[in-house]
Amino acid sequence: MSRPVEKTDCKIHPTQQFLDFSISLENKLSIASSAVSVVTLVPSIIFCTKCPLYHNLPGRNSLSLMINLFIAHVLFLSGVPLKSKSMECVVIGILLHWSWLAVFVWMSVCSFHTWFTFSMYGFVKLKYANDKRMAFRAYNVIGYGVPSLITGVCVALHFLCPTCKFNYGTVSCFISNPTMLGVAFAAPCGFLLIMNMIFFAMMIRNVQNLPRIRTNELSMNRNNIVVYLKLSLLIGFTWILSFVSEIVQLKWVLYLSILINGSQGLHLFWSHVCNKRAIDYLRVGSLSNDKSSDHDTESTTTRHKTTKL
Repeated sequence: MSRPVEKTDCKIHPTQQFLDFSISLENKLSIASSAVSVVTLVPSIIFCTKCPLYHNLPGRNSLSLMINLFIAHVLFLSGVPLKSKSMECVVIGILLHWSWLAVFVWMSVCSFHTWFTFSMYGFVKLKYANDKRMAFRAYNVIGYGVPSLITGVCVALHFLCPTCKFNYGTVSCFISNPTMLGVAFAAPCGFLLIMNMIFFAMMIRNVQNLPRIRTNELSMNRNNIVVYLKLSLLIGFTWILSFVSEIVQLKWVLYLSILINGSQGLHLFWSHVCNKRAIDYLRVGSLSNDKSSDHDTESTTTRHKTTKL
């Protein structure tokens, strides 16, 4: 997640804030990396929506993750110019809390489904289309229900319990109370990251134990490096760096975590659009479109000549 930008008493346009030398490098990196994610997530979402390669259950899970990540970054950038303690900033803070929780939950959904798919039980269970539809419905209930439940409790505390000092939007357009930030955001996200690590480890063990994948050891080892790297980026292992940066309190670690996690949309673009299967699909699709266009033109010309005769 990009770092919440601390507010001043006056409104500042995002471009002015980015170019203002008095604004910290930390805030500038947050704005820049979020902008990169927004720009790269748009073609990723469009491609995954149109491309049949991603119309399966894992592809739909990834698409849900991309959409929620896009919403989170757009909300973050929308909150940059807002004045602190305003109702607009409070609303953005609530929506931003919900959207980032949704991102983390969908990361865990992707992680769980990856492990489940590579388990022997998953090969049998998700054989039929009806099972896949039911699974995606269940994933949606989890992916949107958990963030809604947590955020709903927090909103109730913010408006109905002034002594709780939950503080949406008082310093930045997010949760301003450090204690509440840890309880309502960092703790759930940390738990989900641990679950991702467990699912990831079990998935690797299952892949290595599948006989049909071990037929070519040399090829498997080389290909798994790429697959595991993309999966680790997808399920959010890079977010561990954010927790490390808060512990060690080193500026370069903080800057690195902002750049990597803030530009996660770029990672998803790289793993879903800039791969051999997707490029081959685009190449074949463009060739087939050219052929169909030439065929339609030829048919039209033939009909025109026949009409003249």
